[in-house]
Amino acid sequence: MEPNPLMIEKSLVRAKKVDIPIEVLMAGAEELPFADNSFDSVIGTLVLCTIPNPSKALTEIRRVCKPDGNVLFFEHVRLHHPVLGRLQDWLTPIWKQFCDGCHLNRDTLELVRVAGFHINHI
Repeated sequence: MEPNPLMIEKSLVRAKKVDIPIEVLMAGAEELPFADNSFDSVIGTLVLCTIPNPSKALTEIRRVCKPDGNVLFFEHVRLHHPVLGRLQDWLTPIWKQFCDGCHLNRDTLELVRVAGFHINHI
């Protein structure tokens, strides 16, 4: 799934180069076009920083993943370091302009916790 038309085009090109079937859908994570409990696993890679409403996206992820399923994230998080965290805060307005809305300083880990996910490994 991808909400960005440019990235959809890149994904379609790459999907045609592999031997396994890949379906590329244009959609946002806040309203997933799937039935409840559709997936054994859900994987997100560097997406929660750009999604306008990450809490709603996490609710949707819980909805579409089976109760005994796995949700795997590869994300950056806001650092709880006095200098590096402030650097993320300072860079975020500029960074968002160049990196498709990415919030360097979003506390993604806390959002995942608040959404009720059990975190096995960081």
